[in-house]
Amino acid sequence: MRTLPDNDTWECYLVSLHLLYRTHNQVQWGGTHRFNDTADVESKHRISLKSHGNKIRVRTDTQTEKDLLRCVQEEIVFETLDELLMETAEDPGVTIAEEIKEYQVRVDVAKERNHTVTTLTARLHNDKYVAQDQHGLLVHEEVLLSWGELLRMFGHCFPSFANDRVQAETKWGVYQHALHESGDGVSRYHYWGTDTRYPVIQRGGTRRRRDMVRVRGVDGQHLAQIVCFVKATQPTLDTPPSVGVLVRWLTPHEEAIMYHDEPTCPGPLRHTHNLWSWHRTDVRRTDISGYHYGRLPETQKKWLSDCRESLMFASYDVVEFHSLGKYANVARDFDRANAFLESASWA
Repeated sequence: MRTLPDNDTWECYLVSLHLLYRTHNQVQWGGTHRFNDTADVESKHRISLKSHGNKIRVRTDTQTEKDLLRCVQEEIVFETLDELLMETAEDPGVTIAEEIKEYQVRVDVAKERNHTVTTLTARLHNDKYVAQDQHGLLVHEEVLLSWGELLRMFGHCFPSFANDRVQAETKWGVYQHALHESGDGVSRYHYWGTDTRYPVIQRGGTRRRRDMVRVRGVDGQHLAQIVCFVKATQPTLDTPPSVGVLVRWLTPHEEAIMYHDEPTCPGPLRHTHNLWSWHRTDVRRTDISGYHYGRLPETQKKWLSDCRESLMFASYDVVEFHSLGKYANVARDFDRANAFLESASWA
């Protein structure tokens, strides 16, 4: 025996029949609402709006449900074709091989730009072997350090030369001029550290030029004077020579006013000049004092006769070329003892 549906089910069934009959009649008779006016529906279609903007396209040949369906299908086909054509017109991009090649070219250009060439001239010593018993002798009349001091500082800057045996097997060269240029030839810098061999005669007929430069360090920039250039070559190894720069340090003068990490000069020059003085070590340089000084040859003692006391606490160091910064325009300040003025607006 079949059971009759409940009242709610009957009510839903009757409503569905009524809607189906009413919708069929509206489509067949043209409808009593704008819902079945295909021209009106198409005029609000997003494709029509995208194609014509505010100008609404009204078609009069789509008055039935079949015509409306055909119109919608055409719009879908046109939209799909448009997307396919746009994708085809886009840049296909580069392949992985092309990306790798382009990256390698950039790396090679950067290496060429960063590669530097250093040419040393104005030779004081060339390919000289320094034995252990020569460490107490001065390097040169214009380089008033002992060989022992120089080699210790060079080994501190270049750890591969810190060993005594390696230093004895190394050929050492000392020079007073260096031409430092980049691999692409864009930047070229001439550095001098000489008292007698500068080729341009200055006022008074002197040939002295010792460049003052800013040296980049871990805790900022410092001012230093170039003393000479040192080249170390190991004949047993197939490696290029190592080149260091021997410098003498300066420090902010005791009267300088620190402003933005710069030792500005007090008084009317505070906006244009910095004030420096020679840096002093905490202990005496034993290589030119006491027992070691007494063992120097008489010729080398004469080298120190006029400046020994001023160099007793002088601070030297060996740095690499890439640490050198810009030139510094420095002149002695005759109004103060042990003072130098650096033009802050020159470079």
